[in-house]
Amino acid sequence: MGNLIQFSAILISILGVFVTLFITMLKFNRNSVTKDDLNNSIESLRSEMNKRFEEVNKRLDEATADRARIEKEAAVDRQKIRDEAVANRQEIRDEAVANRQEIKAEMSSGFAQARDERKEIKREIIRQNQNYIEHLAHHNTPKANPVSEEDDST
Repeated sequence: MGNLIQFSAILISILGVFVTLFITMLKFNRNSVTKDDLNNSIESLRSEMNKRFEEVNKRLDEATADRARIEKEAAVDRQKIRDEAVANRQEIRDEAVANRQEIKAEMSSGFAQARDERKEIKREIIRQNQNYIEHLAHHNTPKANPVSEEDDST
């Protein structure tokens, strides 16, 4: 009977080893990755990366389109500002020309008025001299005509 107990103990331990190996193989087979599983995982990762790249490319395209639109709008705005500046400069030049012409006209009328006033003053001086001469002739007084400063005392 002692041999039977020893034999049973050895048999049980061998059976335990086989059960452990069987359980380990089941676990290993559950956790093992097949070539198809790897290919499927890689393909899904590639698909996900392609989606991300497409999203990034789409955003880049939108950003490029926005940038082109903004650059075009900026160019239009710059041209509009240049045109306004040119128009303003031309308007200022036109005003300056008109002001110069107005000043010239005022100066011409001022010069003409001054010339007329000088003529009137000359006529008045001539008239007063003529009156003085007539007054002297009327009173028979000789006209004062000093020859030198010494003769001026008379």
